[in-house]
Amino acid sequence: MNTMQKGFTLIELMIVVAIIGILAAIAIPSYQNYTKRSVDAQCKSTGKNFATAWNLSVSDPEGKTSAPVATNYNTANCVITAPTGTATTFTIAVTKGTGTTMTCDWTKGTCGDPV
Repeated sequence: MNTMQKGFTLIELMIVVAIIGILAAIAIPSYQNYTKRSVDAQCKSTGKNFATAWNLSVSDPEGKTSAPVATNYNTANCVITAPTGTATTFTIAVTKGTGTTMTCDWTKGTCGDPV
């Protein structure tokens, strides 16, 4: 009696494992770069929100708008250092992602790219 065996050969399984390894080698670094860029974008957005609030408080002619508290704008990924005195810029430390800092100008409401 001839009976057919069912299943995969060792070479077929090795080819599948090799293909999965190649795909993982391409996908994992791309995903890591994506997450770093998203953290940077989040910090930049947070900085712009803080800059807008700071500008509103400084520009209020009646002085009824209090200055925003920088720690209220901090997130798990971003730490804002409020401007002091007559400074027109403040910094954001990106604690995750690229792990760098970016400088924002509250007079323009802009934040630069991480340095």
